[in-house]
Amino acid sequence: MKQVLFLLMGLCVVNAAVAQETPKTPETPETPEEPKAPPKNPALEILEKADAATKAVKLVSYKGEVKATGWVAPQVTAGSGTAVIGGDCFSRPRQFRFDVRFQPAGATATLDVVAGSDGQKYFLIDRADQVVYKGENPAVGGSDIADAAFISMTEYCHPRPFQDELRGEKQELKGKTTIGNEECYEIHVTYSGGQGQAVWFFSTKDNLPRRVDRIVRNQSGEEGVITTTLTDLVVDPKLQDPFQAYVPEGYAESSKFKPRRRTPR
Repeated sequence: MKQVLFLLMGLCVVNAAVAQETPKTPETPETPEEPKAPPKNPALEILEKADAATKAVKLVSYKGEVKATGWVAPQVTAGSGTAVIGGDCFSRPRQFRFDVRFQPAGATATLDVVAGSDGQKYFLIDRADQVVYKGENPAVGGSDIADAAFISMTEYCHPRPFQDELRGEKQELKGKTTIGNEECYEIHVTYSGGQGQAVWFFSTKDNLPRRVDRIVRNQSGEEGVITTTLTDLVVDPKLQDPFQAYVPEGYAESSKFKPRRRTPR
């Protein structure tokens, strides 16, 4: 009996040892969930598309209107007309033709002119005096060539059209609205460094800008708005020599500088 008992005890020891030596199958660790990326700001996505689409434009024509409200109105050149712009630019397109009626800032008279340049020579067609001024200096048109550029939306010839908007402090998509015949996204932008605010309107079809409301405040906190609106916009219009000077029938031609307007006007 003792032998049987010792035999059974020996088997238990052996089995226990075998059980201890048998490796356990490791449990498969749970794969941690990857953190979800925050949703991208839809306003930034639209601005990125607008930046690329506008940068790709080499030549554009449109009807334009500029108006201002609030405290800034007397300081803004306002009017309407047509524009053709091309080439590179910063403050003004290098190649342009503006056929505009406008009231210069602080003036009471309305001017009716055609101003243009092929990037090297400038011209001004003064409809009131029936004179065409031509020369290699933009001052040949007095101050009228510079003033006529009020109708240009220089983002169309800038190397990074919406860099400031993309780097701004805040961008917000407010919805959609119609400008002319174009359905547009409405993007509110707060610029960095206290540089003010703007509301941009980009076509839902081609991502190109059709309007901008630039919001400016004076030292007293009063708000003013400068609105530039584009309609009938055509990319790469088929025009023959749009930046060349021409002399309408019955007009005189002059290479002398037009006298600059005096202030007060």
